Amino acid sequence: MESSFKNGVKLVFILAVLISVFSLAAVASVSAEEEWIDPRIQPSDVVKGDNVSFTTQVCTPIEIVDGDFEDPEQFEETLDQIIQFAALTSKDGELVSYIGIDMRNVSVEIPDNGLENLEINNIYAIMDGEVNETVEAELTKAEYNQITLMVDTEDERYGAFEVSFIPDPYGDVDPDTQNATLCCIEMNWMTGEEIETGEFFFRLSSIVGCDSNSFIAADGQLVIDGPEEVGVGEEAVYTVVDQDGEPVENATVKSGDYEATTDENGEATLIFEETSTFNVEAEKDNEVIYLGDDMYTEVTAEVPGFTFIAGLIALLGALGAILLIKRKRD
Repeated sequence: MESSFKNGVKLVFILAVLISVFSLAAVASVSAEEEWIDPRIQPSDVVKGDNVSFTTQVCTPIEIVDGDFEDPEQFEETLDQIIQFAALTSKDGELVSYIGIDMRNVSVEIPDNGLENLEINNIYAIMDGEVNETVEAELTKAEYNQITLMVDTEDERYGAFEVSFIPDPYGDVDPDTQNATLCCIEMNWMTGEEIETGEFFFRLSSIVGCDSNSFIAADGQLVIDGPEEVGVGEEAVYTVVDQDGEPVENATVKSGDYEATTDENGEATLIFEETSTFNVEAEKDNEVIYLGDDMYTEVTAEVPGFTFIAGLIALLGALGAILLIKRKRD
């Protein structure tokens, strides 16, 4: 009988070790996954007044040595061909330009082929189909020969554009001479605080024909907060606020067949009837466009907080108690 008892103890111990090993292996496999990043950065949804960025590698490499253009005419030609861009949206099924910058007749002054004190003229902004020739435009040089063009409409309905020629991310930049090759273009739209919200996309140039993915310029951003773990049948209370931390009333909190509406305090309650990990979403659809938010809640059969480690400790505690009782009997 003593032999069978020892065999039982060994079996329990082996099972505990195996569970630990498999759990750690699962964590390690997730941690070891490599994140893959698309070299062309597409814009993300934003709240109006925020910045929207779009990066693409469409520019002919422009060599810069010791702060001077090797071929200044090449830079001017590139501006002529590339820097025509717009943030576009659809009205009644027709494509409409809310803001565009046209530089086909641009003139750039490059004193002594250098990057300092670049001057640029003949910039036009096209806003809702109307041409504005009085926009402010400025070319500046930053670290590592990055050249940035800022075009400000000075209109809260349209905002401003910032376009940067940035050094080749795969090439070497000499830290002493700052020699570099410009090959990427990053476009940043600082949306106006009073733009008409909706779905947009970037078009970089009629010549290049490079369009971005569509993105939303919204009136606000929802933020959801709630329990990460609850037991089956327990109340899970979620709070929904906007980007300024103010409660959002009449927002929908849902996950699958479970759904509730927030009250004046931005609170909504869900009661899950089965165990699973639920993706809980917050949405609000009416005349005001809100970007949604989500979070995950794990619904367990056990009391929340009961983890694998706690279970293992309980198992080892029970094993110790059995051994103690056996010793007293002996």
